Amino acid sequence: MQSAGWALLCLSTTTMALLKPPTPGECFCGKTRISLIDADAIVSSSICHCSVCRRLCGAPFCANLLTPRSNVRIDIYGSPASTDALAGLQTSKNVVRYRCTSCSSPTLATLKLGKQDLYALPLAAFPRPHPAKWAPQHHFHYSDRVMDVHDGLTKYSGRYLLSDECDDAGEPLPKGRLPGVGEEGVG
Repeated sequence: MQSAGWALLCLSTTTMALLKPPTPGECFCGKTRISLIDADAIVSSSICHCSVCRRLCGAPFCANLLTPRSNVRIDIYGSPASTDALAGLQTSKNVVRYRCTSCSSPTLATLKLGKQDLYALPLAAFPRPHPAKWAPQHHFHYSDRVMDVHDGLTKYSGRYLLSDECDDAGEPLPKGRLPGVGEEGVG
């Protein structure tokens, strides 16, 4: 007869993720809670400088986690809910942004990227410390920025992976050259 420990070792990664408690985030007033079912199932973590994000969050840029919609649970006052319970605003063909109906905090946005249905979740909605995997990996719409950011992260002048890379001052990088590496290379 096999022990319970052996059975635990045989569980799949998906099953193990279901055994971990969700990672909760919430709006300013606490009415709307957004929970990540698996905190490791993040597609990316980005900093966006687009004019829409800047105007809607009231900041020079915003940091968001991108994850499959199936990885997010929405609760209103502790009861399961859907985006129908939030205030939604279609800001582009493929993006709908949602806010708490009580405090108007940004809670999430739905994104269509090709065939993927994703949620963008504000990093600020989750208490620190954040998992290392959640650290922003790049900037996009950097040509729309209101301030330069010198952080060593990759910067895209427009949409992520669909625009040219640029340096911290927004100048285009020559194709095939890494940020911070001169003509002579590293060293």
